Amino acid sequence: MNEVVSKAQRLKKSQLMKRMGKKIARSRAIKAKRMADAGTLKSRSLKKAREVLFMKLSKGKSKTELNLQQRMAIDKKLEKKGAAVKKLAKKLLPKVKDAEKQRLKSLKQKQE
Repeated sequence: MNEVVSKAQRLKKSQLMKRMGKKIARSRAIKAKRMADAGTLKSRSLKKAREVLFMKLSKGKSKTELNLQQRMAIDKKLEKKGAAVKKLAKKLLPKVKDAEKQRLKSLKQKQE
């Protein structure tokens, strides 16, 4: 993802995004009105689980409070705890689903 691109490639990508920008924004707006699919909810719960375990390993400090070496050390520990992350993610999935339902509910109330 963090690949080096030449000036010509950057220009070509810029032109492509100018063409596709409105279409991407429109599809994002449409998706925002719908319930997220199972894969998205699962990835959100995995992210939340990593966040919870990160806070536990950092003794309650956020990522911004830690320096780069500390963050990298904690991320290495989290990679080794893959099973724990998955287990916690499975436990957090119902809360993530409820949050998504709540988001849609509040979105509908705003539209009325």
